[in-house]
Amino acid sequence: MSFNFGLPSILLYPVSIAFLYLLARLYTRKTGDLPYLRGPTSPSYLFGALKHLLESPDAGAIYQKWSDDYGSIFKMPTGMGTTQIVICDSKAISHILERDTTVYVRPRGFLTMLEGLIGKVGLIGSDGENHRRQRQALSPAYGTAVIKNTMNTFFELTVKLMSSWDSLIEEAPNQQALIDVQDWMNRLSLDTMGISGFSHEFSSLEGTKSAVSETMNMFNETKTTGLSLVAYLIQTYIPIFARIPTRWNKLTWDFNNASRSIVESVLMKFKKDSKEGQEQWKSRKTAISVMMESASSKGRVSEEEIVIQLKGLLLAGYDPTAMSITWTLIELCRHVRFQDKLREELAHVPGQPSWDQLQTSLPYLDAVVHEVLRLHPPLAEMTRSVSQDDLVPLSRGIIQANGRTMDQVLLPGGTLIMIPIHTYNSTESIWGSDAWEFNPGRWITASGSEKSEDIALLKRHVLTFGSGPRVCLGKTFAIIQLKAVLSSIIKAYTFELPNGPQTQIGQHVSFLPRPKIASEDGAKVPLLVRRVT
Repeated sequence: MSFNFGLPSILLYPVSIAFLYLLARLYTRKTGDLPYLRGPTSPSYLFGALKHLLESPDAGAIYQKWSDDYGSIFKMPTGMGTTQIVICDSKAISHILERDTTVYVRPRGFLTMLEGLIGKVGLIGSDGENHRRQRQALSPAYGTAVIKNTMNTFFELTVKLMSSWDSLIEEAPNQQALIDVQDWMNRLSLDTMGISGFSHEFSSLEGTKSAVSETMNMFNETKTTGLSLVAYLIQTYIPIFARIPTRWNKLTWDFNNASRSIVESVLMKFKKDSKEGQEQWKSRKTAISVMMESASSKGRVSEEEIVIQLKGLLLAGYDPTAMSITWTLIELCRHVRFQDKLREELAHVPGQPSWDQLQTSLPYLDAVVHEVLRLHPPLAEMTRSVSQDDLVPLSRGIIQANGRTMDQVLLPGGTLIMIPIHTYNSTESIWGSDAWEFNPGRWITASGSEKSEDIALLKRHVLTFGSGPRVCLGKTFAIIQLKAVLSSIIKAYTFELPNGPQTQIGQHVSFLPRPKIASEDGAKVPLLVRRVT
């Protein structure tokens, strides 16, 4: 389908740019660009610094350099003459996250994108009292009882994955197969979320295609470009532009429709079985059964809010989990001694680890998982809009544009702020001079046990799952899933990068920035996999 807007394309582009320029000027006059803050100059009026960051293999290091050059709070050009305030100061970040959902709320551009993807009334897109109400009602769906009940699913699906890998290895020369681990982790994550979240079998590990899996694969194959950034800026200022059927918008609509169809069919079955007195749903303790039980007994969430939450659960359980396992394997291939040390610890566990073992008895596995989550957060940054003027304290003073020093910053209502998670997670004052390196040992004492006095403090300085009122409900679920999968596959297989530890790793920016072998097209991570002998 094509669209003719009545102007020659050679004229449409400059007319559009002029129109957006006027809108951007109105927007920046309304919010202000905090002229007393310093920051990098814009390399491009159209893209600002966004295209530069998008094309960099390590945006976190760029934010760190800018923080060193301009202070721990600085302004960054984001295209069309607009600016965004970047927050790298730890005290300021704590202040902001404590006031999340009230003073600091979801930005308009995020809500526009979210509405097309899953809907706008769910927990992810809510603020204030609406957020507090939904979170309180939905929290039991992510509790310990649900996760414990789900552990068998983690292990059973991992065994199914391993069976497929064994077949590939048996057919390969020298009993060593080149396996795209990221593709397999995508399948594993989707199947796990389907069964544990709402008792739906995607059977992705068996090669079955579904509308959801096909859409998610398209997301991962579609690369974010400079024009995508311009389109996002347009939607930020004019939400109606989100209705234009661009390729990206159509993908979000496809996911929305496919996930809604699955969720609504499962809800219908749940309600039917409940009327007939069948109790197997409650006994399964899946997210959907606990949510519906909570809704029916307390009436605090609507069915539409549950539908949107389950669609968000499907989305959140697919990309981030697959990415984190893939990054773990990459880092263990880069540092073979860490892979060997982890395998040695796991060798002392007969069979599958129990809940208690995954929680407290495998310190090196815990260290590896937390180090990967620290160094490779699936979501690289968080953005917020300031709902009212707020005076933000700083842990150290910054130099203003006029040369004076300030130890607090006034953020006017309407200001758009951004916290670079990767940069915060790599603060050298907290993590040491090797903060940008993968080193699980930082979580372990010389005696081999976790630093019992310091471990809680260290984990508080990792923003991968957020903090404050919006801290991720699925944090424990995700960590246990990572540990369950890794404890099985590291024990059974050895992994190598195709060209050795120095194989170049790139970044494929799509829905989220995924790792890739630099020489590969798309988000592919083929590793050499061999059975442990």
